[in-house]
Amino acid sequence: MDVSYEKQTVDNPNPIARFAHRTRLKKSKRLLMPFLTESAVLLDYGCGQGRFLHDIATDINEQRPRVELLGYDPYMNAQYDGYRIVSDPTAIAAQSVTILTCLEVCEHLTDSETQEFIDFALNALAPNGKLLVTVPIMTGPAVLLKELSRSILFRRRSDMTGSELFKAAFLGIPARRADDIKASHRGFDWRATQRTLLGSFGCVNIEFSPLPFKSPYWQSQVLMLFQKA
Repeated sequence: MDVSYEKQTVDNPNPIARFAHRTRLKKSKRLLMPFLTESAVLLDYGCGQGRFLHDIATDINEQRPRVELLGYDPYMNAQYDGYRIVSDPTAIAAQSVTILTCLEVCEHLTDSETQEFIDFALNALAPNGKLLVTVPIMTGPAVLLKELSRSILFRRRSDMTGSELFKAAFLGIPARRADDIKASHRGFDWRATQRTLLGSFGCVNIEFSPLPFKSPYWQSQVLMLFQKA
């Protein structure tokens, strides 16, 4: 069953999943707004259909007309306006990007693709430039809700065994990574991504979503704000 990305996230028929993804985007915008000065350049890496950029453009259109919004995605076509599409990220000038966002993307990158992204970020970001990364949390009780929602709404059997679900939900032990990480979050560990990024960037802030407390337990996503040295 082919389900659009929007329907799996911000327009999910499940009100809990929909709330979680919309809250993640609201928190992302809140974290970024202080850095969107009139001369800022924001590039969304893996922007999907462009809804996040469109929402930002709507919010700042009159207040900050000089902010430049760019979007790059090799897999999805734009369905929203308000930003400029980047077809080749290597054409981005060195140290020209003020803010780089990578929302719900890193969990689908191989080790080599992750390193390519880090190399790109280090080259594209201006000194003290910010990097916002959001990824799913695949441990804790929220995993049970995620898998149940996918099974019911999209008629998909979970790709995790009962034992793997129990260990992930109650022991914090991620399952084995999926064979096709482009299509599955199975076994993703956000802590490993955090450690990898900390090798190249300083961490400015970390938040969890959608619940308003500072713990990954019962949360579905983590937002990590980094800074280039």
